[in-house]
Amino acid sequence: MATAVAGLAMLVSACGTAAKPAPTSPAPASGGNAAASKTPYTINLVLGLTGQAATLADTEKTALDIFTKNLNAHGGIDGHPLKLNIQDDENNPKISVQLMQQLFAKQVPVVLGPTLGQTAAPDS
Repeated sequence: MATAVAGLAMLVSACGTAAKPAPTSPAPASGGNAAASKTPYTINLVLGLTGQAATLADTEKTALDIFTKNLNAHGGIDGHPLKLNIQDDENNPKISVQLMQQLFAKQVPVVLGPTLGQTAAPDS
């Protein structure tokens, strides 16, 4: 769990902005939070939400959701909300490789995961 959360925290800090206190001005008229005003930053994650290590991935997902919700409640990253795109590799190396290939084909700038080393390499 620490790997994905630490990786996400490092990415956020690398953007040059730490979580800031909630703004003292009133909320926007649309009822959204301050982080909703700009295009979201999307972080892609590959986690084994089902399969042999689902409990570990579920804990990681919960921690990442809490982190993201808190960050967005405090203005996001320079006003950009953080969005997580979590994909389930089912703790299966072949599915993990397929998901990573799909993400690479889209030229996404960041991918975190998979968590377990055994799911990071295809079967021999």
